[in-house]
Amino acid sequence: MGDSAIKLYQERIRILIGTLPMVLYITDPDAEFRGPRMLGEALGESLGFKPDVFRERDLWPSRIHPDDFAAVLRAAAEARRLGTLSVKYRWRCADGQEKLFFDRGIMTCAPGGDRGTLIGLCLDITEPQKLEALHKYYCDLDIVIPSANAPQRDVLHDFNNLLTVVIWNLERSVTLLNGDCSWSARWTALHRAITNVLFPKPTAPEQYGTKENTKGAAGLTVLLVDDDPDVRSVTAARLEEMGHRVVETDGAQSALDMLGNGAVVDLMLTDINLSGRMNGADLARHALRIRPGIKVLFASGVRPAREIERKLKGEVLLKPYRNDDLAAAIARAFSRTTASEPELATQSRS
Repeated sequence: MGDSAIKLYQERIRILIGTLPMVLYITDPDAEFRGPRMLGEALGESLGFKPDVFRERDLWPSRIHPDDFAAVLRAAAEARRLGTLSVKYRWRCADGQEKLFFDRGIMTCAPGGDRGTLIGLCLDITEPQKLEALHKYYCDLDIVIPSANAPQRDVLHDFNNLLTVVIWNLERSVTLLNGDCSWSARWTALHRAITNVLFPKPTAPEQYGTKENTKGAAGLTVLLVDDDPDVRSVTAARLEEMGHRVVETDGAQSALDMLGNGAVVDLMLTDINLSGRMNGADLARHALRIRPGIKVLFASGVRPAREIERKLKGEVLLKPYRNDDLAAAIARAFSRTTASEPELATQSRS
């Protein structure tokens, strides 16, 4: 990915964080959804509250519509078992008007564990035209629209990519709490996570595009293909922490060149929605012709169309996913001895 593309991507992420009406939070699944929230000035103004007041742990759940609160608590309780949360609910503004929020979160511990922290983002979806206006801004930046229903799909894809990066930073921020479950400590973790997203540590230009990491060489060799530099960096870090060796690239053609030149690869993990002439599904078909024994996993910020999903030669991880989801999908890929129908790794998410 060239410097201009990187700058465009960074601008896009800053737009998402600055303009999307979203809320970042940390809570316990059995704490009645209480916990500090972080949101921008614009969203706070539309809700009728100053953003700083959401440090107070009880404010957000106290404004959830009473008819929806039981469903939210059920979803939070299920998150302990499933590892993920996905729920819509109405939220009452200071002036009595209602907003509709879509909430996505993950647990920081394995499903079924006795303890854990629920972290995530919720997005104000009351006015779809606002998301469409944001998509128009993308169009003005010459970002390709993939399909006729692109406005919401494109924004949702970017939202889930952003959520992947934010949640990974949140997971790491939570580990730095060293067991401190106070609300002030969790507010600090929120602030640290969003700061890391907005102001990442400088990365040398040559680290973008094709890169090989040798850390964790004792595990599998994974070819990681993703044109989103932050998501690629986060995913590579996750794989390396699992003990795998990672070979990175930002495009389908360069991945095929590696395989064609004899690169030793056990597993290819590719985003489905790659930019360029080939998407992830196309890449997998060509890769399996070159290297029939390679295992393939897919990642996507949006659920693939059914006709595409049926043709995929591997499991699909829906972003955002937890480290445990990724590790389990890798284990399943190598446990299969015969070809089977592709499956969606995060069936519980909708």
